Amino acid sequence: MLWVIGLLVFFFTAMSFFQPPVVGVAHPLFNYALSYVAFFSEYFVIACLCFFVILVFFFKANFDKRVSPIKIFFFATTQSLAVVFIGFLGAFILLLITAFLQLTIFSLLLQNKPEMLGVQKETQRIVTRLAYQKGQISVFLADTDQQQIVVALAQIASGTTNLYGQVFLSAIPSLLIFPVGQQQPMMLFDNAVIVTKSDQKAFSDTGVILGYWLVKDYFPRRNIKSFPEISFMTNDEYAVFRKEDAQGKIVLIDEQLAKIDTYVSSLSAQMEIDIRQRRNLMKIRDEYLSFQDFFTRQREKLQETTNHVPNEFGVFKSPDSIKLIYNEIYDDDAIHYFATLVHEYLHYASYVSEDRRLSSGFFEEALTEYFARRIIEAEFGRSTNVGYPLQETILSEMMKMYTDNELADIYFTKDENALRHAINRVYGDTFYEDNFVMFETIMYTSDPKQKLSLANTIMKKLGGRELTEKDLRSTYSD
Repeated sequence: MLWVIGLLVFFFTAMSFFQPPVVGVAHPLFNYALSYVAFFSEYFVIACLCFFVILVFFFKANFDKRVSPIKIFFFATTQSLAVVFIGFLGAFILLLITAFLQLTIFSLLLQNKPEMLGVQKETQRIVTRLAYQKGQISVFLADTDQQQIVVALAQIASGTTNLYGQVFLSAIPSLLIFPVGQQQPMMLFDNAVIVTKSDQKAFSDTGVILGYWLVKDYFPRRNIKSFPEISFMTNDEYAVFRKEDAQGKIVLIDEQLAKIDTYVSSLSAQMEIDIRQRRNLMKIRDEYLSFQDFFTRQREKLQETTNHVPNEFGVFKSPDSIKLIYNEIYDDDAIHYFATLVHEYLHYASYVSEDRRLSSGFFEEALTEYFARRIIEAEFGRSTNVGYPLQETILSEMMKMYTDNELADIYFTKDENALRHAINRVYGDTFYEDNFVMFETIMYTSDPKQKLSLANTIMKKLGGRELTEKDLRSTYSD
């Protein structure tokens, strides 16, 4: 019996290094049990055959001519179930012990002999190695406590997609893990960068490479440009940028006013020709006139003040410069730095030329933020809401009707015609043209009520839910 139990313990233990965990189940024992329920459900026939072999073994072991076959079968079945349960539970305990020992060894080596683990702590050497790295690079955030650094190292070594790496290593309480003391803000282990704390210098040195790999890993088949110049802005520099940005928006508003004048003139001409459609055309013209009035007032506001804060903490300056504002939110959680980095890197990676770009500021920023959030979620398993919350919510509703790849093609080629055709194909022959100004107004207005009203008008046309003031706020909105 003991060798059967030992074999089962070995089987359950070994398979835990390959079997994926159940998503959304935090308790290690429940996750362990449910993952094997899923495994045996998938390989039901094989599982039944294995159990039958164990059953036959115990049937022979208990066979006695003086005892009825029914009783022998009952005893054999009971023993078979018992050894499977003991093997299953024994493997669970063994995995916890293994995880504890691994974390203990890793913490001791990290304190005393980090080179034995192959851990690189010097930022410049990390940058050099990353520059010549050919395989995929992963990023781990371990800035919650010192013990999480050890867990991250162990997970990289053991894998993060299996039961052992994701469930058992995380199940060891922090109190049982030796503290590792103060560490460098970044460490490189194998092909993974471990961020232990927010640090402007480390972010500045590694951002250009990490931004590239985060985007490249999400779009492996696309030719992602590398590497832009990345630097940090001070608050004073950012204030200067905001003034320049306001002037740039005035130019864009003037372009929109010129387009509206063209639309209004065209509609007025059609009203004189097509008497039957005069009422409908007049309604559309009045709507454009209201937008014209808004843009005129918004232009006046921009000339008087630059207090309107953009929806992001970074700037892409074409053709190859990214400037990030080092914000206190990065000290709270480094994931928000990577959210900003990826957003701006996507602007850089998708930049074609000044002559070829999406004329719609709404779709440029909404698509950028949409893909940035998906990249962060894919890499870190967490959701973010740092920039352009309302725009991303609207686009997410639209994305229910498209594949990511379809709009990614449009985004990276800046194909305005393809964008227009794609939207009109789903929502109506002239949906893009009829609502262009409304989309753009959301980008320019600083009035929350007007922004929400316009967004709900669009969402109603898209068949989406009604938005509330909560949808206007990012994680760090005032």
